[in-house]
Amino acid sequence: MKTPKSGRELKVCNTVYDAFKRFKAANRSGNNFVYTGPSSTPRQTHYVSRTLWYPTLKSEGLKKRRPYETGHTAAVLHIAALENPLYISQRLGHSDTRLLFDVYAPYVVNASRYDVNAFDQLMSSEAVAS
Repeated sequence: MKTPKSGRELKVCNTVYDAFKRFKAANRSGNNFVYTGPSSTPRQTHYVSRTLWYPTLKSEGLKKRRPYETGHTAAVLHIAALENPLYISQRLGHSDTRLLFDVYAPYVVNASRYDVNAFDQLMSSEAVAS
């Protein structure tokens, strides 16, 4: 899916994609908007934050945070999952990986421990031997 403001394509995992497909199948308005008002027009972001996002955080006992900040959480989780740094940076709309390594990587505990094992596995694989 492309974002209108940035024009970048957002890739989503299968879990998110399947959730959107289920939502679209249940959507009776005939449009592609996720949150719509009574007239099937898109809700403003502040409305979604005020009526859905913040109440959900509160009901789950979570600290109040802006929806925008979920991007920071996602960046750290993608690093921890050992995703390609270039892919993560592009997903966040960054022009290079510098911000990713300077800002987000320090929050990933023991990520470097995996790097040695991954390199060791690569070097001992059959692909290298042939």
